[in-house]
Amino acid sequence: MLKLAALAIIAFGTATVQAQGPTVDVGTGNWSALPEARVIGNVHVGSAVAEEVARIGRERSCQVSGLGRDSVDLTVPFVLEFDDAERVQRIVLRDIGCPELETLLGRAVQRLADLREYRPSGGPGWYRSALELSVD
Repeated sequence: MLKLAALAIIAFGTATVQAQGPTVDVGTGNWSALPEARVIGNVHVGSAVAEEVARIGRERSCQVSGLGRDSVDLTVPFVLEFDDAERVQRIVLRDIGCPELETLLGRAVQRLADLREYRPSGGPGWYRSALELSVD
């Protein structure tokens, strides 16, 4: 089980974001021992999110591996905490050093979680997944 004390978590959510769904934080940790969440595959990140990520890349406002002027090829890991009803209560997105991008992607994962796109592969607790985004 994930030891929360081992995470360096920096909250970026506001009360408004938290009221809309699970809380979203940014942090780091060794998540490899966590089981993978099941991805249902019914809902995907929309074109508006992809266009905004591409804009951040074009403007070079952040230096993130996989985020370029002409293309985007990002994989951003995150973990989800599920309750007994298989609802996501908390999301921790990997700290990639770009608050603008972290906020955008955190809200996208939050929306997917609200739509029940992720499920635990076992009982309640912490699970890992990743958001993959490619834009040419």
